[in-house]
Amino acid sequence: MDRVAGAEDVIAGISVQNWSDRAFDVLMGPRTDARIRVYVLWGALLGFIVHLLLWFLAWSEVNDTLSSAPLLRSPLLALYTPFSVLLAYEAYQLVQAIPKSFSAAIAKQFEVVTLIVVREGLVFLAELRPEDTVTLGPWIWTLLLKASAFLLLLVTTLGIAFENGRRRRSSDLPPNLVRYVATKRLLSVVVLLVFSGMAVWSLTSWVVDAVQGGGDVRPGIFFADFFTLLILVDILILLLSYRYAHEFRSLARNTGFVLATVIMRIAVDAPVVVDSILFLVSAVVGFSVVWLTNRFPTPPVSSEAISGSPRSLG
Repeated sequence: MDRVAGAEDVIAGISVQNWSDRAFDVLMGPRTDARIRVYVLWGALLGFIVHLLLWFLAWSEVNDTLSSAPLLRSPLLALYTPFSVLLAYEAYQLVQAIPKSFSAAIAKQFEVVTLIVVREGLVFLAELRPEDTVTLGPWIWTLLLKASAFLLLLVTTLGIAFENGRRRRSSDLPPNLVRYVATKRLLSVVVLLVFSGMAVWSLTSWVVDAVQGGGDVRPGIFFADFFTLLILVDILILLLSYRYAHEFRSLARNTGFVLATVIMRIAVDAPVVVDSILFLVSAVVGFSVVWLTNRFPTPPVSSEAISGSPRSLG
């Protein structure tokens, strides 16, 4: 009976895998990714030029609405647009990394957060007035905190990528993991569709607000909802993975990644200074989880246990 049930799982897994592989390759395969990358580069360049032109019109006081727009107060704020386009592409690659492993996805999350911190740091510097920098006021501590958050996030991103590279993975998946990976690919396709809808809605709402003289520059715009979606996806993958990896190490590792994602979600919507502190905390949690679980691996088990349950799904 166990063999029959196992064979049914494999057949069902292959069926789901074929469908999910086709959808994944069409939306996030190498050819699609290369094509989107070209569009992103041109979009970032065009956005930068258009933003500069709009700033010039606002500076010339041609239009009162443009003159009052927050993102047109300084030519340095033109960097906001290309960074936003690059952030959208990084978010796309994050969704693309979901089927690979929890640790690969968390590494991409930290790449996204690192770019968010860089973008917000540029906005902070662009909004400084010459009279603000005459003395070492509170602005210098805010700048130091943002720079520290960026450096620690950068170290965390590179450190997680290094730790992931140390772990050799076989290209051949055990039969009982075929369905799991196929499910994650299917999940990433669903997430991409939801992500695209969220992006269009956020961009449309922001453009309408900007035309009316608004146009907020908070990092919580779009990314607050995006990280909320990631938390739900991480929890779902955590529950799915528990069927295949029962040891505490895998559970603690994946739960730690969910905790880091929750902290990121709170940080992107937090006020200045608090957001940098929370980003620092998320970096410490994320890297510590990867470092500790790689330094203290699960003790060897019997071959029967290994064939029944893989040692790690990180």
